[in-house]
Amino acid sequence: MPSREGADFLGTMPMGRLIARLAIPGSVALIVNSAYNLVDTIFVGQGVGPIGIGAVTLLLPFRVIVMSFGNWVGIGAASIMSRALGAGEDGRARAAAGTALTVAVFIGLAVGLAGSIFLRPLIRFLGASGELVDPTREYARIILLSEPFLVFNFAANFLIRGEGRARVAMVTVASGILLNIILDPIFIFALDWGVGGAALATLLGHMLTTVLSAAYFVRGRGAVRVTRASLRPRADLVRESLAVGSSGFIRQVSSGVVQVVRNNLIVAAAGALAVSAFGVVFRTILVLAMPAMGIAQAVPPIAGFNFGAGNAARVRRVVRLSVVAASAIMWTGFVILELIPETLFRIYTSDPELISVGVPFMRVNAFALLVFPSYFIGTAFYQAIGQPMRALAIAVSRPLFGLIIMLVGVRTAGAVGVVIADPLALAIGALSVFFFVRHSFRTDDRLAVPAT
Repeated sequence: MPSREGADFLGTMPMGRLIARLAIPGSVALIVNSAYNLVDTIFVGQGVGPIGIGAVTLLLPFRVIVMSFGNWVGIGAASIMSRALGAGEDGRARAAAGTALTVAVFIGLAVGLAGSIFLRPLIRFLGASGELVDPTREYARIILLSEPFLVFNFAANFLIRGEGRARVAMVTVASGILLNIILDPIFIFALDWGVGGAALATLLGHMLTTVLSAAYFVRGRGAVRVTRASLRPRADLVRESLAVGSSGFIRQVSSGVVQVVRNNLIVAAAGALAVSAFGVVFRTILVLAMPAMGIAQAVPPIAGFNFGAGNAARVRRVVRLSVVAASAIMWTGFVILELIPETLFRIYTSDPELISVGVPFMRVNAFALLVFPSYFIGTAFYQAIGQPMRALAIAVSRPLFGLIIMLVGVRTAGAVGVVIADPLALAIGALSVFFFVRHSFRTDDRLAVPAT
């Protein structure tokens, strides 16, 4: 029977080495996960053209919202599981994992079915109009079939990382995207299936990741083995998981909604080409931000385990060291975006008009990388120690202020005014993190380090 011994390194390994052990494969897994849409965009851009990029771009916010359901279940359950392992409560850890996986399957099926039934109003809501309608519908009708697998995969990935098995989490996701990369050129170029081919490649990639993730838990490869009995949802664990994961869920759902509003505003202000250009910018920045998000995802298992074990010094150290490491990486990404935006655009397209429209968008949005780390690490810290309201307050700051800035910006500066909203909103979120975490370290006895 697996036990907490498999996770003891979270409380003993030197902190720098431990963060690297979890963050490096975690970052790779996130890059690979985001590569589903990135790869589709690159192949669609080269094989279909700017309008194809626009169709894939319009579906991205919906996919973000769908992913948020997997995160909602997975983040909360992983926090419970990590704390239970730290406290030696193996049965509770096993029940939390099984409950999360079952709930994820039901949510994914419900979302996919609802999207398929209301396909036409869905794509209109996402911003499809004129020449964007047909390719968006073609891409969406297949992508919707993948949503149950997507929700399950995100929940499972958080649980695997919650055990400290970031390398396994990376491999399961990487296997799916590798299949996606192999199939995309076959479906788009050889078989001439266009955006529908890109969606089918994504669906098959998600299915492979689901099979590998499920096999990991059923075979008991880690600290927690999921059994048939543990797959029966426990109401108390569902409530606690959803409460702890609510901040991440609300942050991601609100981010998806803000992206929908942003896409609609960009289309209205500057047309389909502009939303295609921003789609390239958004994906590029997202990939460059993944190392910081990978470091942020290393925080919950470390902080949660040590918080459960009563080791406040390690909890404080993981937060501080994570912010420093992630910030150093993101500054490098900022410099890259400012120096060679045209080169990055040519990875996706050779269309000179699209590049001309997109380069200013990229230079403006690059500033988001400077404040990315603090915002995400702060949210992860409060999720890890079971304080969902603090995490929620941080999470909602970005979309709330982003929406306000967009609505003002489009009236004063058009599409550029919309694009600048995210960096400014992230800066506000990062500032709130600074004050919240400093206050917690000073006032929460559970985070106090005894004087020596």
